[in-house]
Amino acid sequence: MRLSVLGSAPVGWRAQWLRLALMGAGLLALASCSDDSSRPENSELRVDPPATSTNVGAAPARPASADASATGPLVGIGRRYQVAVGTAYFFDQPEQSTPNGRYLRRGDTFYGEGETNGFVKTGFVQPDGAAGTAWLKGGELRQLPGSSETAKLLPRAPAAQPARAQALPEASTPAGQGQTAVVQSARAYFHTSPDLLTPRKAYCERGDKVRILDAQGPAVYVTFTNWEKVTTTGWMRRTDLQ
Repeated sequence: MRLSVLGSAPVGWRAQWLRLALMGAGLLALASCSDDSSRPENSELRVDPPATSTNVGAAPARPASADASATGPLVGIGRRYQVAVGTAYFFDQPEQSTPNGRYLRRGDTFYGEGETNGFVKTGFVQPDGAAGTAWLKGGELRQLPGSSETAKLLPRAPAAQPARAQALPEASTPAGQGQTAVVQSARAYFHTSPDLLTPRKAYCERGDKVRILDAQGPAVYVTFTNWEKVTTTGWMRRTDLQ
């Protein structure tokens, strides 16, 4: 009896030790899992989802120059027009947008450089002599009889039309298209058309210098810039100039 008891003691001790080892391994595994679950959000083991780009699936931005291709070819080059509304504003492109600040008044006439997309292209001349182009809405214009093989430049639309202004000093040259003339009458009124039947309030006085841009019979189309850089254009009597 004593021998059997002594022989069984080692077996029970080993079983208990093995049981304790297994329990310790389980606790370690639980601790490892709990460590993973308790990691902060900024842990190096955390994998963030890829950032969603707001541009994914969006069409690439269209270059500004692409708008120009939306218009068709120019037609009606050299046609003559007259402003049919109170104020016709210039646009930088032949499309509905914000006017560029320049404008023409009712009755002003000019030669177009072509039509497209409901707009008429025309040229203008800056006070310093630099030339440019802009667009007017065709619905605000009236086509006049007569045309030109090449479109003529139109002076810059006035920002205002004062009743009286002082001219910038310019060298006087004989009167002729594209040249400078001097007012010889006491008052030379601007007119809205070359028939000289509708004078405007704006006028120049004797000694003022104007630039001639066109001529039709007894009328000449001139531009006048005062010392405030304000430009006025219109038709004058040829006899009022020298």
